[in-house]
Amino acid sequence: MVKLLSEGKDLSEIRALNDAENLFRVKTAYRGKTIFNAVTARIEAIPYEFIDLFGKTDVLTQKLIATIAVMSVESLFLDFMYEVYREKLLMGDKTMAASDFVRFFRDKQVQNERVAAWTDITFNRLGRAYRSVLLQSGLMKNSRKNEWIVEKPVINRLLADIIYEKKMDVIYSSLTGEVK
Repeated sequence: MVKLLSEGKDLSEIRALNDAENLFRVKTAYRGKTIFNAVTARIEAIPYEFIDLFGKTDVLTQKLIATIAVMSVESLFLDFMYEVYREKLLMGDKTMAASDFVRFFRDKQVQNERVAAWTDITFNRLGRAYRSVLLQSGLMKNSRKNEWIVEKPVINRLLADIIYEKKMDVIYSSLTGEVK
């Protein structure tokens, strides 16, 4: 989608292409529309400068931009990144355990009525989704069962400049443990 946007297509044109050509190569049209809507929300949540940079940079920076987009749409994931991932970086703790995810969700249950109503199945799914984002983005790597290694990213200077310019300090700090 980012490539098509960079080529000058708008979201309605991309939606039509997705409907006609199954851009995401999924089994059902419903799943394609669901993915399209999720990706659209993420794209709309980040500054256009990220979209422009996406096509001109390396894969690691592209993965960070995608993660920033998720953080921009999913406030609970942003909370996790700030409260758990950032804390690991600040403390020099290179290990992320399954219990870190459980503890985070239990804390959120106490803080938020909506989250308090969620089931353990929901927390397990969210934990898997968060781990997937962190592993795919390179912010974490596999170690052993129910344990992962936290990887501090090297942020491309152009990306860091956009983050700074757009006053996205919480996101920068969440990713690096540093204050920008």
